[in-house]
Amino acid sequence: MKHLTDEEILQYYSHVLRPQEEKNLLNHTAQCSYCAGRLASAFPDNELITPPAELRNQILRSAHKIRPSKVHQKREFYFYSAKVILAMSMALFLLLSSNFTEFSFQQREHQNLYTTEKGEFPLQDDSDRQKHCTNKIASAIRQTSTAVNETFGEWSSQINKKVFGNDSKK
Repeated sequence: MKHLTDEEILQYYSHVLRPQEEKNLLNHTAQCSYCAGRLASAFPDNELITPPAELRNQILRSAHKIRPSKVHQKREFYFYSAKVILAMSMALFLLLSSNFTEFSFQQREHQNLYTTEKGEFPLQDDSDRQKHCTNKIASAIRQTSTAVNETFGEWSSQINKKVFGNDSKK
């Protein structure tokens, strides 16, 4: 449908449109934001009502009731701060621990990369060697990931105890 004309908008507010035309006009404005804006901006000033003087005060009182209490705001702030501190300390821990263990890990992996539980890795072909190396690396990553998850879980429960005074996890 085409956009509403000024004449159609004027006819709508003058209440001279037939019911079917009015229905079509309202259906179009429900789907077309441009025409809805034009229809709303053309609303006659003489049809506007003035709100009661007490309405503003009622709205402000209701908004004040909705506002969270200072205790709730402080608790939320402390919990957010604890999460930030936890994230920063974990990042620092991972950074420092990777620097300390990188050298020994490289030496150990260089020695263990081509060995199995039975001894030296059989030199059959490169694909077997690559699979074996990939499995060892994946295993090391899984072990590290498990250790990090356990540490995060312990720290999270300690923070919950201190901030909320219980063991529940959020």
